[in-house]
Amino acid sequence: MDQAKQVETATPQGQNLVKNLWHKNWLLKLVLIGLYPVTLTYLIWKSHKLPKVVKGILLLVMWFFVLVFTAAFSSSTSQQAYKEGQKAGEQATKNIEQPKTKTVEVAKAPVEEKPQPTQEPVETPTPTPTPVATATLTPQPTEKPYNIYDDLWKALDTSLKTRTNLDIKYDEATKTATIIVNENETYWDETAMLNKAYSRMIKYGKVAFDINGVNQVGVNISTKMIDSHGKESVEEVIRVAITKTSYKDYDWDNMQYVDNFYDKMVDAVSVNYINPGIFRKLNLDKIKLNLLLN
Repeated sequence: MDQAKQVETATPQGQNLVKNLWHKNWLLKLVLIGLYPVTLTYLIWKSHKLPKVVKGILLLVMWFFVLVFTAAFSSSTSQQAYKEGQKAGEQATKNIEQPKTKTVEVAKAPVEEKPQPTQEPVETPTPTPTPVATATLTPQPTEKPYNIYDDLWKALDTSLKTRTNLDIKYDEATKTATIIVNENETYWDETAMLNKAYSRMIKYGKVAFDINGVNQVGVNISTKMIDSHGKESVEEVIRVAITKTSYKDYDWDNMQYVDNFYDKMVDAVSVNYINPGIFRKLNLDKIKLNLLLN
């Protein structure tokens, strides 16, 4: 019985420990206020009116806010201290970089002015300009338009290897290239004249027919003729021509050795005009193809 009373009396005394300390003196009051989280924790934990679960929740909430407030206060304080320290460091750096210098004025003794010698003007030679060589532009050759006569003359040079007493005429309508032989050409006789006409036509056709636009080649011979009144005039006495199609039908190398060549040529050529005065003097048996003649 005595022990139970002792327990009952001891418990209220433990609960009122904070109250007893509060009423003793002002120094203890300051300590209790300064340690309010600890004091409040003690009071909540010793309270018999609250269940333990509620006590635990209240203590967790209280200490959460205490820690948050403490962290916020210490963060703002540390930031302010950092800024103040940075400003102080910058000011000290400026003081070190810009030392104060004292300006000492020194009295200068008057300097006597000496007369400066006058310089006489010196004539500078005028440089003679160096001639600059200007590059002359070489005119670029302009490309000439195509002219079939260029190819016809090349064919003549290749086949007959001479231009003496010769000219070229091209008829675009009939696509005929004709060798014009002038009156200055000389012959042994009339038979040699016709042989030369046939031979030149065949040799020229071998090259000229490879030119685009040539479908027929021919030879026209002019010579001096004397009429019945004894007058001399230049006349076209022989005109022979052969088409490209007919030319391709013959092996002209072998035609040099055939008999009755004149009759074969009459069948092969497309034009075969012979002046009657020339024709009367021909020896038809001696009309031959000679590809060595020019």
